[in-house]
Amino acid sequence: MAKVIFACLVLLVVYSANGQVAKQKWKFNSVNQAALLAGGGGDAFALQTINGFTKNKWYAGAGVGLDLYADRTVPVFIDIRRDLNAKNNRPFVYADMGLNFLWLNATKKAQRLSPKTSPGAYYDIGVGLKLISKNNTAVLLSAGYTLKQVKEQLRSPEMTPDPAWQNENYDRYNYIYRRFVFKFGVVF
Repeated sequence: MAKVIFACLVLLVVYSANGQVAKQKWKFNSVNQAALLAGGGGDAFALQTINGFTKNKWYAGAGVGLDLYADRTVPVFIDIRRDLNAKNNRPFVYADMGLNFLWLNATKKAQRLSPKTSPGAYYDIGVGLKLISKNNTAVLLSAGYTLKQVKEQLRSPEMTPDPAWQNENYDRYNYIYRRFVFKFGVVF
């Protein structure tokens, strides 16, 4: 999965650079968003920054975020957006797909006996409204559905009478969090 995402990012950068030199129709944009996440585990806050290129009604970029729902994680993803018209107030659809990395603080690492973690899946799909101002910046309001996966292995030492024969076993956990997301953002 990581190789596929890396290959897509490389193709996006190469294609974007080629379009930037040859046609001068690609435009760089930065999307910065704050989000409220709501799910069965309660409410939480998230931040995202996405940098990419716009051409006609399409936007493609790469993003990174900070997701505080349940466990603190860092999603790294590819973002695709499509404006549904060319007016100043534009409805749009978006889709994000990537990997989610667990980021535990020292206290949680100690409580969980230094877990081994691996990246999980991340996706976010939704609709929104882009309000464009005169200086070509825009305000985004959107709502969607998102999933984050957290994978970890926690130590559970096997108890034996002789410590020399004590093997460490790991309990594997795979958490999947499905949430609704409401975002407010700015495009530069």
